[in-house]
Amino acid sequence: MTGCVYSPSAFAADYTNQITGNEKDNSWLNNGNTVTTDSNGKVIYNFKGDNSITVTNKDAIKITKNTNVVINTNGGTLNLKNTNNISNAFSGTSGLYMTDGSNVTINGNLNIQAHADYLTSGISVSRAGTGSGTETHLTINGDVTMRKADGSWGITSNNIHGNYGHGGAVEDQAPDYTGARWAPTGIYLGMSNGSTIDINGNVDLAVKGSAVVTDPYYEAKPLSDEKTAIINLNAGNINIETPESTDETYYALANYGGTINVNMNKDNTAANNHDVTIKGNIISMKNDNGS
Repeated sequence: MTGCVYSPSAFAADYTNQITGNEKDNSWLNNGNTVTTDSNGKVIYNFKGDNSITVTNKDAIKITKNTNVVINTNGGTLNLKNTNNISNAFSGTSGLYMTDGSNVTINGNLNIQAHADYLTSGISVSRAGTGSGTETHLTINGDVTMRKADGSWGITSNNIHGNYGHGGAVEDQAPDYTGARWAPTGIYLGMSNGSTIDINGNVDLAVKGSAVVTDPYYEAKPLSDEKTAIINLNAGNINIETPESTDETYYALANYGGTINVNMNKDNTAANNHDVTIKGNIISMKNDNGS
């Protein structure tokens, strides 16, 4: 399958502000783009045309705990670009970041690029602290692209080992480390308790790291391991590309617990009929002794 690279044309607006899931974002939105809050407390964004969010040292979209958000692109594409140049930064490194107990629905296409000195993700659904976190859901009804216009890597880091290993800021702690634990990620689900990411559209990822990752880390009884965290990429063509290397560790799909579904039917009983191209390694693990 040929990758569906998005080449930006004229944006309706080009912002340098972070989308926060708060009606206060009206203070910088313009060109007919708005955010409102309905009677149930749901925050609703309405964008017109193609729009760009370009930020430095912060997430392009950051949704905090227990927040319900809907983002409508109304036929356009929302372009998210994050650059973080802080050494050893643990936050502000994602195109889209959300955490415990939040529910986010994006109706429209996303084009994401994220580049950092240390950790980075295109989409990160992660715990705000320790523990298994709270059930959290992200649904994207549209295409998701993480690839530069020239076809090269859309998600990268200056140190794919998370600052361990040769050349890292903490090289002395693990000088020979070449693992993928802190590598850049395209789509990352680190929540437990039945958390989900559903992408209902085409997916095109070029990630110099691990492209799609489930990592619930903690068990969530009475849920079985495979139901603790689920990523569904079933509703469109899938193109995933990671580097080929005999020296470094890269994964196209990395399952450290939970489930990653690719091109499955609604009942998860058989394959769907979409085109699937996966260039990279696949790893699947199960939580050990309840850890």
